[in-house]
Amino acid sequence: MKFTLATAIAVAASAVSAISPRAVTDTEMGWGKALAGDSKACADLGVIFARGTFDPGNIGPWVGAPFRDALAAKTKSVSFQGVDPGAYPADLAGYVVEGGSEKCALSMGVVIDAYVKACPKAKIAVTGWR
Repeated sequence: MKFTLATAIAVAASAVSAISPRAVTDTEMGWGKALAGDSKACADLGVIFARGTFDPGNIGPWVGAPFRDALAAKTKSVSFQGVDPGAYPADLAGYVVEGGSEKCALSMGVVIDAYVKACPKAKIAVTGWR
């Protein structure tokens, strides 16, 4: 059997069509309602996630979104929140700064403190991808 460019394209096209795309969001604002005063929006576990360098949104599609989905599937009550992109641009300059972004740390601290005050029984997890 002769392998041609047309055969390669046909094989690649059939492989791609067999893969069903996963709906991925790169932004999560799960703490919003609780921070706005809705105590019913408080979860047992509040997670704040910092996306990886160059990732879009506030959690990124490659690590943050699957991590959020896995937690939601395994945890009874979880609220997931991404780090403010204005405080954490997740760019190369921030990656090479030793010790990380002070602006991001301060922003996260403010948001975490507000969530703890709004949802005092919640456990908090601070995590991310670099």
